[in-house]
Amino acid sequence: MLKIRFLLSAFAALLLLLSGFNAFAANINDIRIWNSPDRTRIVFDLSGSVEYKFFELKNPNRIVIDFSDSRFTGQLPKSGELGNRVSKVRTGKHDDLIRFVFDLKSAVRAEHFTLIPIENYGDRLVLDLYATLVKKQKSKPKKVDDEFIVVIDAGHGGEDPGAVGAAKTLEKHLVLKIAKQLQKELNNVKGIRAELTRKGDYYIPLRKRRKIAADLNADLFVSIHADAFTKRSANGISVFALSQRGATSQRARLVAQRENSADFVAGENLSQIDRDVAETVVDLSYQGQISRSVALGSMVRTRLSRVGRLHGHGVEQAGFAVLKAPDIPSILVEVGFISNPKEERRLNQKSYQKKIVKEIATGVVQYAKKYPWGQERWRTSSIQ
Repeated sequence: MLKIRFLLSAFAALLLLLSGFNAFAANINDIRIWNSPDRTRIVFDLSGSVEYKFFELKNPNRIVIDFSDSRFTGQLPKSGELGNRVSKVRTGKHDDLIRFVFDLKSAVRAEHFTLIPIENYGDRLVLDLYATLVKKQKSKPKKVDDEFIVVIDAGHGGEDPGAVGAAKTLEKHLVLKIAKQLQKELNNVKGIRAELTRKGDYYIPLRKRRKIAADLNADLFVSIHADAFTKRSANGISVFALSQRGATSQRARLVAQRENSADFVAGENLSQIDRDVAETVVDLSYQGQISRSVALGSMVRTRLSRVGRLHGHGVEQAGFAVLKAPDIPSILVEVGFISNPKEERRLNQKSYQKKIVKEIATGVVQYAKKYPWGQERWRTSSIQ
């Protein structure tokens, strides 16, 4: 009898020991926070799928997330990273449960969802916080009859770094610098007003980028990107427009696929991602937009030939989701390959960025003068 009890005790101890090796279903490796004008995004980087519970508390306003069978191996965000919606982050552990508490500065509307691995990211839990009371923002000047509006879109941002250069240059930072310089250059042209889709390091969904342009009643949309390829020798500047019948080349198709995956990489809620990201064919309502986009792209591409080597032949076309604004001529400019060490170094030089900006701006102004947009209300003489 004693022998049986001993064996049972030993077996129970073995089970306990083995269970200790699997005590944690997943690690919480890191917590990252991104702040944009309309939301705060909190991302938990996970080593695998997890079970969690989400709930909200009032007086004071807090959001709580409990993870089961997990452990936190990272560090809490610093106070300077919390933004204008979160005042403090706390964590605590009890038995097999770890709790994260987000103290809020005011009431928010929260959304939470998990993401499966994609590209350089593993499993993620995303928590989006939106203000319940939208602050009245300074209204942008209304469009006047002789004003030509250009919306400049810096690709990627926030959770989506875009391409990564040979020396670790992040596309999202590089293109934002160029976009801001282009805005300044165009705003120095009488008759043109340039606006940005994003002004900082945060992500804007592809559909919203188009909506920003539409809300501004924009005349042109220019999206700035930097290219990358597995072969480091790849180099040159490319210009793309929307296609009505699929991609005009294999490369255009691949570039569009990469750029259209931005919403997924950035962690947008799958239930809200624009369905036209997956569509490669657009209807006839885009026919006029596409022809004007190609005209704009040709002018910009010709000007950029003065800066450096061009990649490909002419303005290439594919189903770029960010360019699908029916009434706004839109192009996407890949300013070079940051995967090429030589080109990456050049793109990081202020003098080279200035050349790129000058030629894109010149091409835009040429288009505005030759093809005034709208109901004959633009006078080419108003743009100088």
